[in-house]
Amino acid sequence: MKINLFKGSIKRKLRVLIAFGVIVFIGISLVAALSLNDTRKGVLGHSRIMGDSAAEFTEKFIIDRTTEVLEYTANEKARMVDRELFGISLDLKLMIDMADFIINHPENYKLRYIEPYPKNGKLTMSTTYLIQSAELRAKGISPSVQQEIGLMSNLNDIMVAISHHYKNFDTSFYFAADKGYSLYLYCNDYKGTDDNDYEEPDYDPRTRNWYTWAKKHKKGDTVLSDTFFDNVGRRVITNAAPCYKDGEFIGVMGIGYSLNTLYPHLMKKTLGESNINFAVNKRGEIIFSSQEEGELSISNTKEALDIRNSPNKSLSDAVKRMMTGNSGTTTVTIEGKEYYLGYAPVPTPGWYFGTLITKEEILRPAKAAKTIILQESNGFVDNMHLLFWINLAKLALIITIITAIAVFISRKAADQFITPLITLADGIKEIAKGNLDKKLDIKTDDELEYLANCVNDMTTELKTYMENLSKAAADEERISTELELARDIQEGSLPRNFPKHDKVDIYASMTAAKKVGGDFYDFYRLDENHIAITIADVSGKGVPAALFMMRSKTILKNLTIMSRDFEDVASILNMANSQLFENNGEMMFVTVWFGILNTGSGELTYANGGHNMPLIGNVNDSDPNWHYVTQETVNHMVGIKPNYQFSTHRLTLKPGEMLFLYTDGVTEAMNEKGELYSDERLNEVLNQKGKNSLTAKEILTAVSRDIETYADGAEQSDDITMLGIKYLG
Repeated sequence: MKINLFKGSIKRKLRVLIAFGVIVFIGISLVAALSLNDTRKGVLGHSRIMGDSAAEFTEKFIIDRTTEVLEYTANEKARMVDRELFGISLDLKLMIDMADFIINHPENYKLRYIEPYPKNGKLTMSTTYLIQSAELRAKGISPSVQQEIGLMSNLNDIMVAISHHYKNFDTSFYFAADKGYSLYLYCNDYKGTDDNDYEEPDYDPRTRNWYTWAKKHKKGDTVLSDTFFDNVGRRVITNAAPCYKDGEFIGVMGIGYSLNTLYPHLMKKTLGESNINFAVNKRGEIIFSSQEEGELSISNTKEALDIRNSPNKSLSDAVKRMMTGNSGTTTVTIEGKEYYLGYAPVPTPGWYFGTLITKEEILRPAKAAKTIILQESNGFVDNMHLLFWINLAKLALIITIITAIAVFISRKAADQFITPLITLADGIKEIAKGNLDKKLDIKTDDELEYLANCVNDMTTELKTYMENLSKAAADEERISTELELARDIQEGSLPRNFPKHDKVDIYASMTAAKKVGGDFYDFYRLDENHIAITIADVSGKGVPAALFMMRSKTILKNLTIMSRDFEDVASILNMANSQLFENNGEMMFVTVWFGILNTGSGELTYANGGHNMPLIGNVNDSDPNWHYVTQETVNHMVGIKPNYQFSTHRLTLKPGEMLFLYTDGVTEAMNEKGELYSDERLNEVLNQKGKNSLTAKEILTAVSRDIETYADGAEQSDDITMLGIKYLG
C-alpha cells in the first residue's frame, strides 16, 4: 500500500511541509553542528601545537644564542688578556733596549744617584729605589760596583715614563744586577710599616725562579714566569729578560704585576647574575677568578691545585677540554648546579680563559615565554569552549523560533562562524611554523575577533622579546662600524699622491691593523730644492693614539713650514717636543724620524726621536749593499721630556741610493707561531729585492708581499708603515 504524505487537507499538507522543512533544517543543523565541533577540535589541537612549537623554538633560540655569546665573550676576553700581556712584553723590550744601550755606550751617560730603599718601608709612586742584597751589604760596595750602579741608574727615566701607563695597577719595574743590587720602582704608593726599627728588606732576586730562568736565555729573549706568591702574599707573575755586555751576563730587567689587580674588568659579570669568569694556567691551576668561594675560587694556599684532578669529574673533563687550545662551549656541573661554559686560549702566557652561566638563568626567559604562551593557549581553549556552546544554543533557539527559515538561518550561521574559525586555524598553523609577522584579520565584532586580537597581541609580544635578545649584538656591530670610520678618517689624512720629480722618487704605504692606530708618514715640498720627510709611531692604540697622531702630524708640519733654517732640523723637533709635552696628562709619546732633503746636492739633514733606524742601499746596482744607518747618539721619544735637545745628523745620498724608512709594525709582524719578522729578515729581503733600478713603489711592494707571505694569514697586531725615497741625482 502506497502512502502519500501530501494527500489530504491543505492544513495537513502545510503541516507535512513544515515538518519536512523542520526535519531538513534539523538535519542540516546537525551537520553544521558536527562541522562546527570538528572545527573546534582542529583549532584546539593547532593551538596546543602552536604553544608547544613556539615554546620549543624560544628555548632553542635562547640556548643557541647564549652559547654563541659565551664563546664570543670568552674569545674577546682571552684576546684582551693576550693583548695586555703582549703590550707589557713590548714595554719590557723597550726597557731592555735602553739598558743594552746604557751598558754598551757608557760614554753617553753621567753617573746618577738613586735613593736607597726607605727605612720606614714607605714607597712613593713612580720613584726608583736602590736595594742591596744581604751579601752585598756584608762585603760592602766596591768602586767598580758603585760606578755600575751610577751608570745603570740612568734607567730611571725610561722606568718612570713607562710606569705612568700602569697607574693604579699593582705593578713593579726593576733591574736586578748579578752583582747583588737592584733598582726597584713600584707604580703605587706603599705605606710600609710603622715599626721604627724597620730595616732594608733581605731581598735577593738572584734566588728567584724568574731570575734564574731569564739568566738561561739569550739576548733579546723575554721570559714570562709561572704564577707565584711574593713576600707579602700576593699572587704575581713576572716578565723578565737578560742583559749582556760583550756577551757577559750582568743582570735581568723585569716587570712584575699582581693578578689580583691587573685584570679586574675581566671579572665583571657581563652575562647575568650567575656569571663566573676564571682562567687556568698550563698546569691546570686557577690563576684568577670572579668566584671568591667554591670549586672555582683561587686557592688560599701557596700550593695551587690542578683542577684536572678534581673529584668533580664534570669539572675536570671541562677543564681538560679547555686546555686543548681550542675555543668552544660545553656544559659542566659545579656544586650541584648545571652551567654552560664558554672557553678560549690565551696564547702568549699559555693560559685558558672560561666564562660560565647557569642553565637555569639561560632558560629563565624561555620558561617565562613558555608560561605566557601556555597561558594564552589555555585562555584560547576556554574561549573556544564557551564560544562553541553559545553558538550551539543560538542554533537551537533559531530552530525553535524560526522554523520557516531554518535552512537559511543554518547556512548563515555556518557562514558566520565556520569561515572565521577556519581562517583563525590556518593563521595559527602559520604562526606555529615560526612566522611571527603573521596577523589575523578577522572582523566579526564578536568573540572570534577578540580571540584573533589575542593571538595577534601574543605574537607581537613574542617577536618583541626575541628582538630585544638581538639588541646587544646590534650595538656591538654599531661600535665596530664607528671604529672602522675613525680608521678611514685617519688613513685619509695621509698623502696618497706621489708626484713625479726629476730628482727624487718617493713612495709610501700604510697597512692599518683592525683597530685605530697611531702610525703616520708625511712628505711635502718646502721650496724648489727642499723636501721634508716624516715617519712616526704613536704609543698605544685606539682613538687616543689616533688623536695624538693627528696632533703630532699637524704640529710638526706647521713648525717645518714656518722654519727658515732647513739645516737645523733638531730645533724643529725640539719645538714639536715642547708643544706635545704640554697638556699631555696621559704621558703619551711618539717616535719620529724627521729629515729635509736638498734635491740639488742629495744632502739629507735629519733628527731621530727614538724611532727605528732606516736602511740605505744603491738600488741601481745588482749588489745594492743595503745596511742600517748608524749614528752616535739615540735621542728620546718625542713628547715625554720637556726642554729636551735633539741632535741634527747628516748624510749625502748618491744617485741611485734609496732610504727605506719604516715603523716597528714591519719588523714585529708575527706569523701563526708568534715569531717576529725581525730586522735581519728585512735587511735580507731588501738585498734580494731592492736592486737593479727598481722604483721606490716596486721595492715597498716587494717588502709588503714578503711580510704577507711570512704572516701566512696571522692577524695583524699593529700598523705596517713604510716610506722610500730614491735619489735620482
